[in-house]
Amino acid sequence: MPPNISYFDYLVPENLQKKIKPGQLVKVPFRNKEEFGLVYSLEQDSLKLKSSIKLRTLNSICFENSFLTKQISDFYKELSEFYATDLGFIYKFSFPAFTKKFFNELSPTDFPEIYSIVKNTKPTVITTSDIETVSSFILKQLSPKKQNLILVPEKNSLDEIASILKNKFPIELLSSDITDKNSAKLWKKIRQNENLTIVGTRKALFLPWTNLQKILILDEGNENYKSWDMAPRYHTKDAAMLLSKFTGAQVYLLSHTPSISSYHFAQQSSYLSSGNLTPLNRAFTLVDLNLEKQAKNYSPLSYQLIDLLQDLQPSDSAFLYINKKGSAGYLFCGDCKKPVICNICGRPLSYFGVKKEIRCNFCQTNKPLIGQCLNCHSYNLKMRNPGTESVEKELSKLPELSKFKIIRIDSENEIEGDLKSNNSGTIFVGTELAWSIIPWQNIKLLGFLDTDRSLLSSEYKNLENLWQKIRDSFYKTSPHTTVVLQTSHPDHYLFSALKEPDIFYQNQLKERSFFQYPPFNYWLKLAIFSPNANLAIKEAGILKNRLEDLTKTVKNAKISGPHQAIPYFQKGNYRYILLVRLGYENYHTVIKEINKIIPKNWKVDPNPSTLFSV
Repeated sequence: MPPNISYFDYLVPENLQKKIKPGQLVKVPFRNKEEFGLVYSLEQDSLKLKSSIKLRTLNSICFENSFLTKQISDFYKELSEFYATDLGFIYKFSFPAFTKKFFNELSPTDFPEIYSIVKNTKPTVITTSDIETVSSFILKQLSPKKQNLILVPEKNSLDEIASILKNKFPIELLSSDITDKNSAKLWKKIRQNENLTIVGTRKALFLPWTNLQKILILDEGNENYKSWDMAPRYHTKDAAMLLSKFTGAQVYLLSHTPSISSYHFAQQSSYLSSGNLTPLNRAFTLVDLNLEKQAKNYSPLSYQLIDLLQDLQPSDSAFLYINKKGSAGYLFCGDCKKPVICNICGRPLSYFGVKKEIRCNFCQTNKPLIGQCLNCHSYNLKMRNPGTESVEKELSKLPELSKFKIIRIDSENEIEGDLKSNNSGTIFVGTELAWSIIPWQNIKLLGFLDTDRSLLSSEYKNLENLWQKIRDSFYKTSPHTTVVLQTSHPDHYLFSALKEPDIFYQNQLKERSFFQYPPFNYWLKLAIFSPNANLAIKEAGILKNRLEDLTKTVKNAKISGPHQAIPYFQKGNYRYILLVRLGYENYHTVIKEINKIIPKNWKVDPNPSTLFSV
């Protein structure tokens, strides 16, 4: 099958008609050469409709057996139907860049009957408190005589897990960095039923498994397990559950901090569970930013944090986390109090001091920094919502910190070299991008500069993501690391829950139950992008009516919208969203029926991480 997958009709010669079946690898004429292809379907009636079109004849069948196990073929088909993604794209997404040489070297080996009787068991939530517990569990569960899959949220975690298994199990690593040659070799090993343990990112789910026994998802609450930027927009945990359904592989969800959904389903006995949710035995300092403002400190660095930075030894390192790039979230006029807004999409413009420009992070409009308010022409412009550049600038003003290197890590600043080998005298200032590349073992001081952004967010998962981040920082750093949490809401239950974790889950489940958010219902997000806002609203209204008709007998179903997406306007398109809420009874079947009526120009996102942001 060539890397660019397309559908074509071919005539089957009479001598092959009794042998051919879906899933077989065949050779077909394509332009002036011969190519490999997979038989998608046999539809004699459809060919009659095309009798006026002269079809070319299929050349030969390569293997009498199917090219993949039936279970994996069914898994791909289910992904295609549930995530509204063309099956050809699923194959293209799953297969390496094959060559004719690779195909010719494949053997027509009969697949083992290991999948003939699939026994499904409940997923198991494993709560761990340290890397030693994780290591012990992994080594205990894996069998060197079977195929196993260990999933990690980011490629930077591969080496750590590989070191646990080194010289104990035959292992292979798989991430987006793998070369086409090595990807094809690994794919062939799995298809030929070699006993291997694959440690990989979510891409590893799509290997042609023949004897898969265990699927271990590490750090299962990590937000990076969700594919949101391209189809199929799947969550790794959901796709792993589907793979388990077809192969019978046991799924284990390991984490020091379970996701709210996993916690809930374990409490309801829908999942099995083991281990105790602990406070991770960490002390932390809570800084009330209201008191800082009363003391006339409007810097992103509290006085207490500055004192702690100055107390560091020259060989120590610190990490200041603020998930906002640039110098300021927006500029506003100190006289008329109006923000400087984008003249295209109407959103406040962010200020980037390094490049001396103001920019819309939504529609990507940028222009040179202005000197006065466009509304009242005042020169009294002020900054709000500081970003990484502001923090970097504030640090450089403090002479006591001149002994430290300051490294800013965000999408505006490309970092070269291996930061994990940097072990002394550095203050890292970073966004989410810094999380997987800084040397955690060397961090003596950790500061969360702006927890309020998540505490006050309208997106239902942002508070959970902050909870995961804080708990993960406790897990990654030394017990002697000083942790500072800056907030204007020190009484929020998240902070007291750090010492008694069940408080967080109980409060979150109460809130989500009230709004019928997951895990109490399943949500589907549908988005349309159009250069014409009125046309987008009209199309959304038509689709909403069709969805309401389709789901009128479905228990707990509700269609809402169209809602303006965040951002509402980007790259020349107006963006609108429809939200579909479904009960867990038969939601899988209902979504596949919904996908049949969704126009091709809509983006389909089951189990979305955000409801209104796109």
